[in-house]
Amino acid sequence: MGAQKGSGRARRGTRQSPLLRGGGKSHGPRARDFSTKLNRKVYDLAWRTALSYRYRRGELIVTEDGLDLPLPDDFLQLAESGTLNRDLEDGFVRKYMGDMMHSLQWGKEHGRTTFITGERRSNLFTGMEIAGDQGRALELDDVDVKDLLETGRLVVEREALREMVKMHQSDLESRIVVNGVRMKGPPLGKVLVA
Repeated sequence: MGAQKGSGRARRGTRQSPLLRGGGKSHGPRARDFSTKLNRKVYDLAWRTALSYRYRRGELIVTEDGLDLPLPDDFLQLAESGTLNRDLEDGFVRKYMGDMMHSLQWGKEHGRTTFITGERRSNLFTGMEIAGDQGRALELDDVDVKDLLETGRLVVEREALREMVKMHQSDLESRIVVNGVRMKGPPLGKVLVA
């Protein structure tokens, strides 16, 4: 771009120099991460506190494993045969989900509902995507603490709840090891002070 010395002008090594028209910007914006890091025990306590809060308010509903949306057989036969177009299928599922959620008092009038399952259930997840104003469905791996507090009600499969509690109990476990044996607390129900 020019001689390093002798011209009496500023050094310009490339076209990207901020000194040239069309060049880069001096001290321009950089992609930065403003996220904060929480200690594992604090995060786990937040999980259990959110679940406890929902339970105390009566907003945590635990179901048997295999939670799914039972669509009527007539509709499923018509959908599989290709008789219905996409708009009719979506309209029926939206109306069906809305009626079901309204009858259970789980719909948008009552604060929406979050369904949490251990694995993806096709009818439930598709139905909740179509009728998104009624609530949402999440797999266990996609759930965060804020998801537990955002909607009016939580419907969780039993095994998914058991996994949640198991994954987030780091502050309840003792990490003290004496003579190669991990120390545990006293047995439940035993009187320690007489």
